[in-house]
Amino acid sequence: MKNDLQFVFMGDSYTVGWGLWYYYWCENKLYDHINFQKRYIDVDASHSVFTDNKALMYTWENRFPALVASHFDTDYRTNCWEDVGVYSTGGADRQPNPYSRESVHTAATAAIVNYLTYFKKYGNETRKFFIIQTSDPTRDTMLCQAYDDIDKDNIIKKIEESRSAEEAFGKLLLNSEYIHSTGYLPRNKFPYSWPRAGLQSFGDKLDIIQNDNLEKILYHLWESVWGNIEIELKKYNCELLLVHSQEEFYKNVKLENTIEIPPDGFMHSYNYEEMTIKKEIYNKYNIVIEEKHPGLQLHQRIADSIIKYIEEHLK
Repeated sequence: MKNDLQFVFMGDSYTVGWGLWYYYWCENKLYDHINFQKRYIDVDASHSVFTDNKALMYTWENRFPALVASHFDTDYRTNCWEDVGVYSTGGADRQPNPYSRESVHTAATAAIVNYLTYFKKYGNETRKFFIIQTSDPTRDTMLCQAYDDIDKDNIIKKIEESRSAEEAFGKLLLNSEYIHSTGYLPRNKFPYSWPRAGLQSFGDKLDIIQNDNLEKILYHLWESVWGNIEIELKKYNCELLLVHSQEEFYKNVKLENTIEIPPDGFMHSYNYEEMTIKKEIYNKYNIVIEEKHPGLQLHQRIADSIIKYIEEHLK
């Protein structure tokens, strides 16, 4: 089946396979590497220039994107390599990067739009699956204002005049050029990070941000944008698939191809506590580390769920 199918994976540290290098170090008794990682993380150093290449290769070969591609005897693309985006998000002196694994949802949208732009000009001959591993809403948003220099009173007035909160957010807080003619094309500017603190400074007049309303609006916007992308991808023999990390995304964002990871439908679950790297490393090597990302068992379970869904619904 090689070359008849291609995968594009987008997500955050789960898709990166963060922490799987511990298995390589333990298997090869490279315990000094474990201590070394503790020290450079302590000083907030970039992982990508401190970790040995063989450990990284082990990670890339055992994370769920690689397991899925290997099953179908093909290759895959991803924006999720080690440490991609660590220095491109957050901080007063840094600008957000829409292609970073740290901006999961905007990075996925930006990447897929690039593919659609390519397809429109050059077409597409290979069946492609775009698999987004979603994160929790506090990770990033699709909002693009910095909230420091905007006219808050004027925005409050416009929101009060809007017919709905969704319309207000779409017109006022999203980049005005984001929803271009097709409804999904982002142009020029990309989103900034979580805006709750800035929004709360608007005062009590903004009832739409109280309780969980803001999150619900964001879920609605994500689902709408991805729904439009899903339609566009189908025109080029491509499918959009969602794999959820957190329960709230699993509950609130569903598209045609939402992959459930048994038994709960999402990765980060109480039922998976025994499948963390920390647990597996301790059980097998009797070594204590603080790493709660998915271990080898959970990466295999995620891959199996994706493979099963594709074989039963999309082949």
